[in-house]
Amino acid sequence: MPGSKTLLIAIPLALVVIGGGVYGAATMGFLKIPGITPKSKMGKIAKMYGEAGGKMYGEGKDKLAASIPKRKPRPEAPKPTPKPTHTIDATKGAAAVAEVWNGIETPQLVAIVKDWQDKELALVLANMDSGKASELLGAMEPKRASKISQELQILNSRVPIPE
Repeated sequence: MPGSKTLLIAIPLALVVIGGGVYGAATMGFLKIPGITPKSKMGKIAKMYGEAGGKMYGEGKDKLAASIPKRKPRPEAPKPTPKPTHTIDATKGAAAVAEVWNGIETPQLVAIVKDWQDKELALVLANMDSGKASELLGAMEPKRASKISQELQILNSRVPIPE
């Protein structure tokens, strides 16, 4: 009985191979065998999509959503401040205004400067022709003309510090 020896060897060998294959499939998660199949790492993901426990379409999703910590929003990056394209030179501006005011008649000029602040007006007067500046000061109220004259004195007494 040569065939019976083959069967005696083939059957246990087949059982080992099949059993090993079943055991391997169970440990890899292809087959679910209690005690052999490891717990799925995908369980949390399956619960998010409602695939766990026979629930479909997100049933039971609220418990999982409550357990997931909320992310804090990222703070907005500070907006870069634009680089200035120019600087303001009050003396240069006063000189330009003084050049225009030199050509305006004194009564009109008195009406123009009535709302100007004394320091700003003194800066412009310092750049005007002295005759025109004195006409303007003479046409103003004496009290205001005095304050502006004091501001002119302060402006003209400034001396640059040597380096």
